Amino acid sequence: MKAFSLARSTILSRFEASRALSADYPTDTEFPIEAPNRRFQKPTSGPWGRITVQFGERNQISIGGGAGSGNRKRTAFVLTLQIFVPEHKGEKEAFEIAEQVMGSLDVQSIAAVDIPVTTRIDLFFGTVSFTPVGNVGGGEDEGAAGTAQFNATISGHFDDILTSTP
Repeated sequence: MKAFSLARSTILSRFEASRALSADYPTDTEFPIEAPNRRFQKPTSGPWGRITVQFGERNQISIGGGAGSGNRKRTAFVLTLQIFVPEHKGEKEAFEIAEQVMGSLDVQSIAAVDIPVTTRIDLFFGTVSFTPVGNVGGGEDEGAAGTAQFNATISGHFDDILTSTP
């Protein structure tokens, strides 16, 4: 479906734009982020992240009417930033990164993103949540310090509306 790929690229574009707008945002050298379709080299030390978009349930929420008020479908999504820090750094650094990186998307809406000319998408971002995952990778057997993972997530939804037929 065209709406999913275009919504995904819009969500990731909005994430990138929010990074650029944040005065407190750590630079790519301070906090590199692995993202789809972007070259990435995982750092050997220091924090780093991975951003993903997952789609959930899709529902029909209205039936077409007049011009510009076509069938509306609502799709849930979750934007997840996995934050990896050296395991003995504690949660403080991960919390600060989550606030700096995801905070500007908290409870935001972006309306009327045109997808060619026949469809409109309205995006709605909810609130940020933060979950400690635990230690992953590394360890004594591999001769490297372990890594602690924390997830910052924003759930939201997008509505796609067929505004006209091609």
